[in-house]
Amino acid sequence: MTKYWIGQDPNAEATTAKCAALAALSSDETELLDGAGTGGTGVASKALVADSNQNIGVIKGTALHIGTSGSEVELSADEIVRVCDVSTRVVTLAASTTIAVATHENKILLLGKSGAAYTMTLPAASGSGAIYRFIVSVVNTSTYIITVTGNDTIDGSVDILDLAGTAQASYAATGTVNAITLNGTDQGGAIGDWLEFRDIAADQWAISGGLTVPAASTPVADPFSTV
Repeated sequence: MTKYWIGQDPNAEATTAKCAALAALSSDETELLDGAGTGGTGVASKALVADSNQNIGVIKGTALHIGTSGSEVELSADEIVRVCDVSTRVVTLAASTTIAVATHENKILLLGKSGAAYTMTLPAASGSGAIYRFIVSVVNTSTYIITVTGNDTIDGSVDILDLAGTAQASYAATGTVNAITLNGTDQGGAIGDWLEFRDIAADQWAISGGLTVPAASTPVADPFSTV
């Protein structure tokens, strides 16, 4: 029986089958192996060899596919980052902003600038289930306006607490309502006031929220409008 040894290690015996497989490698395949990373450390354009714990270090890609081959679900980099990256959970909106799924969905969106009217425009509703949460962090008596786009409308209601009499009322968004205004006075907009928008169907947003009207700003005014 023919035996083969590779290198100077007397225990590095290679079988005939292994030698045949090695001889069958193309130049492109051997190039991938030459200088390949070991111990889970990657080397550009080279094969990656797992370490003793089967760790292959860092993997970079534009999408991750999970599931049984042929029926796996693709997760994009944006989707993974939105859920897993805790460093961007809070986003301060300090200017008029076109709200985007990749950077704003499922985040805490702080309304954080005064001195001018700022408009936040939601993306087109499609029934995606996306959620956008706005919280006032800076009172703006020049108004924050949150509006939808195209034929989208807003349905639902918000609660408004009147600090003058500590009574609470609710206003409903119905019909063609497509905007809500927080003016820092009789339409709410105190620090801590919040609004949540849910994309529930094509052209349809559902809203909920809690607003506060200062004692000196009563009576309370309806914050909803059609623009």
